Amino acid sequence: MLQSDSERKRTKALEEYNEEMSRINKVVIASKLTAEEKRRNAERKARDKAQTIRSTGKLPRTCGCF
Repeated sequence: MLQSDSERKRTKALEEYNEEMSRINKVVIASKLTAEEKRRNAERKARDKAQTIRSTGKLPRTCGCF
């Protein structure tokens, strides 16, 4: 009786641990994807700006106040 009780508790604790690790892994994957997307967008923006500078010889406007 004690053996099966402790075995059930152990199994339940292991299941909870695995669920928590799975949840954490999903958050990590989502964070990595978001960071990679931000990096790609920043690179694209820098390439576009460099292309504009090469083609016009001038810096692109960053503010429309002039």
